[in-house]
Amino acid sequence: MLVTDPLPRLRFARLAAKFHGAQPETIVVVTGTNGKTSVVDFCRQLWGLLGRQGASIGTLGIKSAGFEQALERTTPNPGELHASLASLESNGVERVALEASGQGLGQRRLDGVHITAAAFTNLSYEHQDEYDDMGDYLSDKLYLFKELLPANGTAVVNREDSTFNTIAEIVETRGLRLFSYGLKQGDICCSRIASTTSGFDLIINVHGAQYPVSFPFPWPFQLENALCALGLIIASGESPERVAPQLTNLHSVRGRMERAAVLPNGASVYVDYAHTPDGLETVLKALRPQTKGRLHVLFSSGGRNRSIRTKRSMMGEVAHRLADRQIVTEDTPREECPASIRKQLMATCPSATEIADREEAISTAIKALKAGDVLLVAGRGHKQVLHYADYEKTFDDVAEVQAAVRDLHIGGME
Repeated sequence: MLVTDPLPRLRFARLAAKFHGAQPETIVVVTGTNGKTSVVDFCRQLWGLLGRQGASIGTLGIKSAGFEQALERTTPNPGELHASLASLESNGVERVALEASGQGLGQRRLDGVHITAAAFTNLSYEHQDEYDDMGDYLSDKLYLFKELLPANGTAVVNREDSTFNTIAEIVETRGLRLFSYGLKQGDICCSRIASTTSGFDLIINVHGAQYPVSFPFPWPFQLENALCALGLIIASGESPERVAPQLTNLHSVRGRMERAAVLPNGASVYVDYAHTPDGLETVLKALRPQTKGRLHVLFSSGGRNRSIRTKRSMMGEVAHRLADRQIVTEDTPREECPASIRKQLMATCPSATEIADREEAISTAIKALKAGDVLLVAGRGHKQVLHYADYEKTFDDVAEVQAAVRDLHIGGME
């Protein structure tokens, strides 16, 4: 039997939702360019700290208490997604935080999901291998607020991002509830941000009420992500006075500013997924205040089917401008020539050292670290496979960093 429909992707998603039926009671969805993975992970953590059965679905796979499952895509296809939601519900999971990629929204993978609240983190230059212009990219993401978020839903939107007014207008037109957030502006914001040795001492404002919080990470962008998660948890029915103090108990997200090693001389090595110009700039700027010596960065760019020369030139410029020492290496070249990718990056980062083999590059970078130095190993984060044209190679940045540190001749370090 052949079934036809003018909107087959949309129809398939709705059929998958109907076929699998059950979904967790509360589902929050996060879109934007950067921060989605941290936000959904923080949501899952906060629900757990409140005694709720929660799960996250996205780049890090499906995660809930005692259960992890890898996924091929940030946003699964409708059949896989609705099967997963039904399975989580049958296993007692009440709340889910879900990453929504631009492609996932544009291909209607989330239709049929019963959404309680939706968040927008930020918009920056990315996925130009998949989109012809930023307008198309933003349009797919706005579908979450224009069509998917129901009339009784809440939009949690970054007050300090350039997209805020556009989304706020959609929210007002549709009569939705709006929670804005930001470091300094928004319904949820900070009236005090004081740096400590390990993070920030905060006073967080939530609709006028104030909550003191000791935040455990010294990264402003992760604080911003935590405020977004706080807004989603409140929008899902929890009280601010119960949720806000729990930000103190958050732990780091895999491959997101993950401290992989501290050398005997005090130098630190961080692994992060930063693979866009904006992401790389954000992370390097966050690391600079923590760097007493020199700031090193190891970076590259994955291969794609369509040209992303502009993105690569921007990444090279960011590394050249913000780091004291740069190493350009390989990162999942796929069908592209790895040497060509490195050449494009080095065109705007002429001071960089080129080391093709990623394992050798990490080892070389670590051997160069002096007391007070910081090294950022960027681009792969949690990922554990390098993809080439005709083969794959298992590779975990955190594991490679730790192996390189173990191999050092400690007596020879300064």
